[in-house]
Amino acid sequence: MEGYVERVVEARRREVAKALSRSSIGESVEVHRPLADLIIDRCEGMRINGKLDGVCRAIFKDGHQYEGEFHDGVMHGVGRFTWTDGLVYEGEMERSKITGRGTYTWPDESTYSGGVVNGIRHGYGVYYSPVTRTTYSGHWVNGKREGKGHLAYCTGPGRGGQEREGEEGGEGGGNEEGESFYDGEWKNNRQHGTGVRRYRSRVTVHYIVVKAHTRQCCDKSVHHEILITHLFYNVLLC
Repeated sequence: MEGYVERVVEARRREVAKALSRSSIGESVEVHRPLADLIIDRCEGMRINGKLDGVCRAIFKDGHQYEGEFHDGVMHGVGRFTWTDGLVYEGEMERSKITGRGTYTWPDESTYSGGVVNGIRHGYGVYYSPVTRTTYSGHWVNGKREGKGHLAYCTGPGRGGQEREGEEGGEGGGNEEGESFYDGEWKNNRQHGTGVRRYRSRVTVHYIVVKAHTRQCCDKSVHHEILITHLFYNVLLC
């Protein structure tokens, strides 16, 4: 029994990490086998020298499907790849790697459109979630928001304004109908650096200049702090 609990906890942690990475709030990492290693079960399309070439349709042994351009027997060009869990990618492929520009669509109808490298959100892109009613447009590094970015989130009846910090962004504006936003710097998927927040409180619109950073305490816990440096009422910051 020695080590059993640790093994169970670790197995559960991996399951959660895997599920999250395939969800719209995950890092879009490729948790399945690399596409280049997938084995085609059946296909339709033209062959040149025995290899798929041109626009073809392939169904893999794992149940995933791809419809789009092939070159020299590999997925290359523009196409649509559908995983068995419902995730869909439409866009550019580079020798069976999801690299270039494209759009991910998750089963919860969340979308990401922008730069992708090896299946991971990288470069400039726009993420939208109809579940949390948030839109992030900005830069990504290795699947995480980093650099300059703009996060807009709506508040309204039937939905509280609180969002999970570092995931879908900041504090909302309560239950009043309207749009709030954070426009500023990000690092490692969190608001980090200087930015501006706008939120609605009844009929008043507040603009806050904030400076956010993450620090590690002596007990190794991580705290995310947001310091208000300036507060404005009904003032549009240029």
